[in-house]
Amino acid sequence: MNRFEWIEVDGKTILKQDFSNLEHLEVMKFLNHSHDIIKDRGEKDIIVVSNISKVNFDHQIIQHFSKICEINKPYVGASAIYNATNVQKAAIESAAHLTNRRFLMFYDEKAINTWIETLK
Repeated sequence: MNRFEWIEVDGKTILKQDFSNLEHLEVMKFLNHSHDIIKDRGEKDIIVVSNISKVNFDHQIIQHFSKICEINKPYVGASAIYNATNVQKAAIESAAHLTNRRFLMFYDEKAINTWIETLK
């Protein structure tokens, strides 16, 4: 399964990430890899879309997620999350507060794809 996919929509660069079903250590590695590919892309205003289905957001992951969000600021113009439980949404909102970032929340992949189409 490819967990990273770059797409272009009307001149906008979008990175679709799939965190679904990853275990704790895998999530930590995935966050680091995500930062590396965003940084290596070298663009500004990248839109990052993440599927976080069935990911356990414990304190360590929230802290690491917040750190990665902070260092991605120069590259990321917008972030959207989908397939999040209420507990995950609370964790993401905590990270948003810590990093002064905004994360759009969507129910499922269909909703996120509809939103992406509005970017045209």
